[in-house]
Amino acid sequence: MNILLIMDPGISVPPLRYGGIERIVHLLANAYARQGHDVTLLAGPNSHCDGQTITYGVNEVDGSKWNRTKAIAFVWAFLLKNTFSMKQNHGTQPFAVARFDLIHNFGRLVYLLPVLRVASIKIMSYQRKITTRNTHMIQRLRPRNFWFTACSDNCRSLADVGNASLAISHNNNKHFNNNLLNNNFNNSNTNNKDNITNSLNNTTDKHNDTTNAFKNTNNNHNDINTNNNNNKNNKNALKQRFTQWETIHNTVDFSTYQHHTTFDEHAPLMFLGRLDPIKGAHTAIKVAKETRSRLWLAGNITNTPAGQAYYSETLAPEIDGTQIIYLGELDDKQKSYYLSRSKALLFPIEWEEPFGIVMIEAMACGTPVIAFNKGAVPEVVTPGRTGFIVEDTPAMINAVHKLKRLDRGLCRDTAMAKFDINIIARKYLELAVQGRESTSVERTNKIM
Repeated sequence: MNILLIMDPGISVPPLRYGGIERIVHLLANAYARQGHDVTLLAGPNSHCDGQTITYGVNEVDGSKWNRTKAIAFVWAFLLKNTFSMKQNHGTQPFAVARFDLIHNFGRLVYLLPVLRVASIKIMSYQRKITTRNTHMIQRLRPRNFWFTACSDNCRSLADVGNASLAISHNNNKHFNNNLLNNNFNNSNTNNKDNITNSLNNTTDKHNDTTNAFKNTNNNHNDINTNNNNNKNNKNALKQRFTQWETIHNTVDFSTYQHHTTFDEHAPLMFLGRLDPIKGAHTAIKVAKETRSRLWLAGNITNTPAGQAYYSETLAPEIDGTQIIYLGELDDKQKSYYLSRSKALLFPIEWEEPFGIVMIEAMACGTPVIAFNKGAVPEVVTPGRTGFIVEDTPAMINAVHKLKRLDRGLCRDTAMAKFDINIIARKYLELAVQGRESTSVERTNKIM
């Protein structure tokens, strides 16, 4: 297949340190390429993969509205440049096709607007909280061959991802498109705004030209919406036709992690994550002290007044360099080194974490996870095999004393069978195959 992966600019793909989503995009790009697919990656500056990489935008974590608008313009122009209007073999009605068999987007949903009705398979993957207002509106725009994926069942359950009403007028569609554009122009430089507005208007004109290729298809949908006698069948057809949801978990490349199969009760515990109250570093410190364990504390300090205060007032007084040791922010090699030498990873989160990649990073090292029962933890941790799921701090303290019961080799093997990059890449490709089989456009390329 010819595959396009899209990621927001802001952090390079792969990231040097922080950037879980960017790391997943890089792993998938390389996995697709290893399987013989032609891969193109659209991502921020300094990005690279084993396929072709096209960079755009500016690497800034909190990007300005102006830079986000320019990023939209770039992606739209790129997609439309690679979209063509063709005629069917046995008729005169044109249809739109793209150079890419699969367009896999990890960036902003708005990027996909120009190709919603294109025959390519489109996958919009969420690793964070799902904005249902946007997903419902996309459903109303009647996309073709479109899948949403979430990184966990929990992530999906926190959002209403059911099919919204799909009956919407052409004027409402135009209103939605204009709102998406106008929301990105606030507080921008006026002259620059005029230039980018012209660029987006040109892009929109091309989009309208491409959309004309779907006139016959859209008329068919209008007929469906006005046929009350077949309302039940129409609803089922619309659900299948426009968008579908699937859960596909996050991933790591297990082959790149060091792993130790022997348990050392004198090894440190470890906390790895952003030093933010909802991540629970303060609880990890308490557990370490109560169990008389050393603790390796690793992660970035949040660059906000509240984050700085949390570190300086709550965490820093507990860091003594002997029992509680702060390692700073770690790169991939450092994470592998320290996780593989820890007796357990503590994951005392205080929020509904959509996934928690650090848990499977620990398991890749054979290191079990002791986690609070929140978010996607029940989907990631297999009690008695890859760790323990607990309800509170006393239970976490008690679980530390049970670590020697766990088989670290089994911990790694269990997690690898579920979360390794080769497993997850295949799931995405199977989704694409399923989408290709449901379209009437003839394809000659083979997937596997």
